[in-house]
Amino acid sequence: MEIPKQAAFYRQALICGIITADQTVAWADWLIDVGGDLPSAIYDLSLAGSRGVSRMVDLLTSLAQGENALNVVPALLDVLRQRYLAGALELPAVIEVIRRIKDSVPPNVDLRWELVALEEDYSLVADGIAGDLPTIHQIVRDVLSRFSGASREYLDRAA
Repeated sequence: MEIPKQAAFYRQALICGIITADQTVAWADWLIDVGGDLPSAIYDLSLAGSRGVSRMVDLLTSLAQGENALNVVPALLDVLRQRYLAGALELPAVIEVIRRIKDSVPPNVDLRWELVALEEDYSLVADGIAGDLPTIHQIVRDVLSRFSGASREYLDRAA
């Protein structure tokens, strides 16, 4: 996979909080280990872990070269699905990540409104207005299951 596409994925995943700074540095280190003609920002990213997430986001933005963030949304939702099903994230955290991902989806894309509906359904349950937690858990699992495998091309080092 091309570096700009992967950089766009890591940038959005880092912003959404579903990939850590260490995982992002590991990706840069892997690219360096593989070798080849790499942009200097890859080397900077490899060393940026101690400089904070905002510096890493800046470097990833330059590496993404304008790659459309919408293209990585299915992969982000797949990573979220994996973490949720593994028990690494509780439902409120999952909904917060969905909110962040939704913000990168333009209003004219149906997926945005599906993510908005998840947020609203959860809010109704959390506020005790309507619905129940088992149902909202199932709805979230069902929506996220549609994206199963979408992150493979971004996270599989052999891709």
